[in-house]
Amino acid sequence: MEHDIEWYNEVKKEIINLPVELYYRPPIKSKIITHSSVLPNNDFSSYINFISELDKKYNLIIVDGRARVLCFQKSLKYVNLGGHIILHDSEREEYSICWKMATRNRFKIWEILEKRNTLICQKY
Repeated sequence: MEHDIEWYNEVKKEIINLPVELYYRPPIKSKIITHSSVLPNNDFSSYINFISELDKKYNLIIVDGRARVLCFQKSLKYVNLGGHIILHDSEREEYSICWKMATRNRFKIWEILEKRNTLICQKY
């Protein structure tokens, strides 16, 4: 899921022959709802909830974008048994709740990649 059309187009070219799904969902301009301190006055609800619209499970979900905590939380029920969620920049204080969500939802903390501070957890 990507909110930036330029980055979406760039990544899409790189994954064209890979068994990967990438979707574009821009935020909606709003003066009321915001899910991003970097992009204030943007409603990312459609971006966050898009995985629910697909209504299928995945072996791997990578969370690295806007509204990360809400996207991580939403992705927990869309991972196959034995599947993984990767959360980039997981060392940031605002993402610490994701560690708790993962263990409460029967995910094993599998590995933390030291250089990139990335949480990898596996559903069991």
